Amino acid sequence: MEKSNAEIKDDILQFLVNNISAWTVDTLYTKLQNPTPTVAHFEKIVKEMISDGGQYFNYTEGEELYLRQNDFTQEFLNNGGFTKASKIAAANTAATVIELQEEKEAKRVTREKDREQLTIVKWQKNTFWIVFVLGLVGGVYSLYKISQAIFIPSNNVTEEQLNPKIDSIQNRLERLEKDLKQVDRLKSIDSAQTTK
Repeated sequence: MEKSNAEIKDDILQFLVNNISAWTVDTLYTKLQNPTPTVAHFEKIVKEMISDGGQYFNYTEGEELYLRQNDFTQEFLNNGGFTKASKIAAANTAATVIELQEEKEAKRVTREKDREQLTIVKWQKNTFWIVFVLGLVGGVYSLYKISQAIFIPSNNVTEEQLNPKIDSIQNRLERLEKDLKQVDRLKSIDSAQTTK
């Protein structure tokens, strides 16, 4: 099974702790029994070590790159070395990704709510003016009718004015009924005399 870069970095540090002198990259590659497919890949891992944790070992750059342990190398290995640091970085990256996803979702929800609020506000604005104008027209019409009832005399006939007229119409009807009865009696008398 192939080792991870972090495990190879820890193997290099462990080799430096166990072997006190300074070592070139090529020698370390050979002593660790070719841990990567190529020396170039191994050099890349060593350069990552220098950039990520160069304080945990000494290195000298010149024609060749030399590595040697320092006072912090063993302590760093005891605390988990590059393997633990890699896991922590991965966890932080995962947490950051989750945080970014949650932030993105929160922004999406906020945009959606804002869009809904904007739609409601537009609807309320348009509806408000229609209802306001209708209410205003209704109020003005009501005031007109009220003022008309108060200030303009009506042409309506009161009951007192109607009573004498109704009495006179009833008297005429009664006279007409009497006249009709008299005409009927006269007709019946006339028809009785002609049949004799």
